[in-house]
Amino acid sequence: MQRRTVRIIYRLFLGALALLLLSLIAGCGRETEPPLRVFPTFRTVDLASTTVTEDIFRRHAVTAIVLWLPDAESSDSLLPRLEEVASSLPERVGILSLVAGRHGLPDKADLDAARCLAKATPHLRHLVANDDFAPLLTRTKSVPMTYFVDADSKILGLPVPGTNANLIRHELMRLQRNDPAREKAGERLQQNLLR
Repeated sequence: MQRRTVRIIYRLFLGALALLLLSLIAGCGRETEPPLRVFPTFRTVDLASTTVTEDIFRRHAVTAIVLWLPDAESSDSLLPRLEEVASSLPERVGILSLVAGRHGLPDKADLDAARCLAKATPHLRHLVANDDFAPLLTRTKSVPMTYFVDADSKILGLPVPGTNANLIRHELMRLQRNDPAREKAGERLQQNLLR
């Protein structure tokens, strides 16, 4: 009888331990940061050392902000394709690049590499990430990542990961049409693609 009770308690303990391990592996109880709805207020410089604020978004109905790292292989192929897209966009839409560093903020080596890469992209304005962009940088899981912002700094739709410049162009054109039903359908499509 006593032996049976010990086995039952042992099995209950192992079952509870297994459930605890499964919940930890599955990420239960893990707090996630809510998605950004408004692009962070910022005051930074571009690679030409010109001061830039979030007022730059007021120039276009929709602006794509491409977050990238100068030392990533993907930026070698992404920037020339973004240059082609930027040079062919209508007046209502724009593209900005946001240079980050390997550890969040770019250091001198990152900025030197970004300046070299940026020489081939005269239609793109390259902003330098600083502490003002921390809410964005901490939520970004992979780079390059493209965010879409309206003239009031509101983030539109979902970010587009990767280097597909045609997808970025397509998303810019879709968002600038300002069709709420299409935007919801596009968000659902992106959520299904990112799962």
